[in-house]
Amino acid sequence: MEENTVAKKGKLGKIVSIVFVLLLVAYFIATQSWRMSGTNQWELKREGNGAQVYTLKAPGVYLVQAKGKIKVNTSLSAVVSFLQDTEACPNFGCLDAKIIDRKGENFFYWAFKYPMPFGLPAREFVTSNIYYQDPESKTIFYNHTAVPEKLPADDCCVRVTNYSVHWKITPLSNNEVEIDMTRNLDLGGYLPDLMVNLGVVDRTYNLLFNFKEHMEKDIYKNAQYDFIQELEAETIVADN
Repeated sequence: MEENTVAKKGKLGKIVSIVFVLLLVAYFIATQSWRMSGTNQWELKREGNGAQVYTLKAPGVYLVQAKGKIKVNTSLSAVVSFLQDTEACPNFGCLDAKIIDRKGENFFYWAFKYPMPFGLPAREFVTSNIYYQDPESKTIFYNHTAVPEKLPADDCCVRVTNYSVHWKITPLSNNEVEIDMTRNLDLGGYLPDLMVNLGVVDRTYNLLFNFKEHMEKDIYKNAQYDFIQELEAETIVADN
C-alpha cells in the first residue's frame, strides 16, 4: 500500500515537473516572439475627448513606446508653467517632486517618485529639463530625460535609468496650443515588461486628459517667461 502511494507521488511529481518545463518553454517562445515582433511604426490605439494615443513596437525591443497628442485653448507660457509646477505632480500620481538644481528659466534638474502596486518598491526619477523655442515657428521643444547619476542612490526606491519624454508645444492661430508628447520608459527593477506594456495606452491617455483639465486653472494663465514669445504677440507686431 505504501509502495503504491510512493509510486503515485513520484509519478505526480514527474508530471508537475514536465508541465513546469513546458510552461517555461512556452513562456520563452512567447517572449522571444514578442521581442522580434513589431512594425516600427506609430499606430493609433485610442482616441477621445480631443486626445489621440499612439504606440510603437520596434523589433528586438520588449517595451512599447507611447505618443500622445491633444489641443488646449491656452498659451505657451501657461503650458510651460504647468509643466514646471512641482505641486501639480500629485495630480498625475507622482510624489515628492522638487527642483534640485536650477540653471535658468529653461534649464533645471528635478526629482520625483512614483509609488508602485503590489508592494513593489517605489520608482525614483531624477531628470534634466531643457526648453527651447524655435524663433520662427514659436514652437517650444521640451526634453525631459533621466540623469540618474545627478543624485546619490536612495534605498527607498528603484532609481529609473532609462526614461525620456519629448514634448513639442505648437501655437496655433486660433489661440490654441497643440501638445505632442513622446515617451520612452523602462521602470527597471523586477517588473514584468507585460505589466508596463498593458497600461501604457491608458496611462498616456489619462495624462493628456488630465493635462487639458488642469490647464484651464487660473493659476497658469498669467505666467510669463523671458525665453518664450507668444504667437499672438508676434502677429500683433507684424500687423502694425
